[in-house]
Amino acid sequence: MKSAVAAKPWPRLSEQLTGPRQPDHCQSCGAAAGPNLARWIEHDDQDRPEPVVIVLCTPCSDKLVEAHARLYDRLDRNVPFPGCMSVCLDCRFRDHVRCTSTAAKINGGPGLDYEFEGGQKPSGAHVDYSDKKGRRCGRWMTIFPARVSVCSGKEPIPEGATDAKDHQPLPTQL
Repeated sequence: MKSAVAAKPWPRLSEQLTGPRQPDHCQSCGAAAGPNLARWIEHDDQDRPEPVVIVLCTPCSDKLVEAHARLYDRLDRNVPFPGCMSVCLDCRFRDHVRCTSTAAKINGGPGLDYEFEGGQKPSGAHVDYSDKKGRRCGRWMTIFPARVSVCSGKEPIPEGATDAKDHQPLPTQL
């Protein structure tokens, strides 16, 4: 006989972490920008990705992500995620690590157009590999060779202002 009580959902790091919610700081320990920061996509209770990202340094990632019951996927450094890229730091549509632009697909819009550093373009690749049981697998993936340098939805915060979303002076670069 099944219980009539619904299973309690797993906790979410996006709701539990108390550090700064900024693209250039670890949301656990507060460590500032550097090469050891990673963005993680949070998944729902059925392991489907959601438009929710957390930013963690390597030590906090090692400690929190693998041990956590909820699934998290690491985003490659150059993969665009509106609201959590260096180009977003001084945009008025950034709300912590989320984009609030109505043009963004995550908000039901048509999508944002990006330009990448050095004029580089993303490319597609098919990757073959073996899984843990030795079975041959493959998947298509998009390779982003450079960071986003221009976003079509960006509206800069007026010069000299602080970011109203996290009340911090604007940083210069991730």
